[in-house]
Amino acid sequence: MIAVSVDLDIIANTCVRAIAAVTSSRSHSNEGARPDLPQHLIDESLSPHRGTKMETKEVIDQMAEILLAGSETASGTIACFYMEILENPDVKSKVISSLPVLTPNDHIITSKTVTTEPKYEYLEACIKEVL
Repeated sequence: MIAVSVDLDIIANTCVRAIAAVTSSRSHSNEGARPDLPQHLIDESLSPHRGTKMETKEVIDQMAEILLAGSETASGTIACFYMEILENPDVKSKVISSLPVLTPNDHIITSKTVTTEPKYEYLEACIKEVL
């Protein structure tokens, strides 16, 4: 077994500094800024505590929360999917046998493909079961 040491505080601090840099530069001038969520928070969002425009720290907090919430949801779902598949060998075999064999030249399978094509019906059912 390989042990990996990860300092999560360093990762979190790096993310916060990156969000702070974007927020700071966009707060001073939104000319040419993309119409995305960070810009909306900078321009339009009100502090729930004061009812006035959010300060930079509040924008950073909101963006960090959104960033972490999205990653935790996806990784949690994937982890649960794999755990269930590994604990149920019959399900694992059925999922694997239901999937088409692809080559590197085949198109990437999209979520729309999985939800609309019958050959992915069992895979989709397994994914929904974990949700």
